[in-house]
Amino acid sequence: NEGESVHNFEEVEKLIKNGRFNDAQDALDAVAVRNAEWHYLQSVIFYKKNWINESKKQLEIAMNMDPHNNKYSDAYSKLKVKMEYNDRQFHSGNAGYNGAYQDQPRQMGGTDNSCLSFCATWCCMDMLCNCCCR
Repeated sequence: NEGESVHNFEEVEKLIKNGRFNDAQDALDAVAVRNAEWHYLQSVIFYKKNWINESKKQLEIAMNMDPHNNKYSDAYSKLKVKMEYNDRQFHSGNAGYNGAYQDQPRQMGGTDNSCLSFCATWCCMDMLCNCCCR
């Protein structure tokens, strides 16, 4: 029943807004009609769980089922921008820093901090050995 699905989708949206993603997934799984809106909501749940690739796949299904729906295409565009940004962060060595160090000048030696880390470790070890092994 289409009216029942709409009511269930509204319930799923409320659960998502309240951060109750497992409950939202259970409510979505209980919906018999798996139309474009179902796949869109599934993509939102996946996104909130940080399952980005799965979210993208569900959005693609929703857009194929309802190609004229701006909500789906807008969400897909935003998701692609986020994925491209995350990819650039990963390949630039800033993954996990959330851009906190982007504006700071690079250390001498370039972007690879392994040499700096090795030198710092070596200096600490040398200092400790000099203190206790004299």
